[in-house]
Amino acid sequence: MGDLPNAKAAVGRILSRAQMPTDGELKQANQRLREWAQEKSQVKVLPLNYFLAQASGDQELKVGQVVMEAGSTRALLQGDLLHPTQAGVSALARAAIASLEKFEVSE
Repeated sequence: MGDLPNAKAAVGRILSRAQMPTDGELKQANQRLREWAQEKSQVKVLPLNYFLAQASGDQELKVGQVVMEAGSTRALLQGDLLHPTQAGVSALARAAIASLEKFEVSE
């Protein structure tokens, strides 16, 4: 599962201000999510907040072993600065695979 991203960049495009939680609410929700996930042996939390922040700001983004340079990551998001493009979906899939490679499943 993914953490809750800060989608401030999408306010005024696809989101209204009323749809955006405050920074404090978002931080608290993500902390609760991480705490819950730590209690579950088969749950991983992907850093969607990091992905969206880096991509919407066109900043360097590390996905698994791949490092995308600043100035190239904005192409991972559609014009609404919220939803991923095809390249963004591919990057998210690589991140999920990298996370799962470290994940042991017990029966």
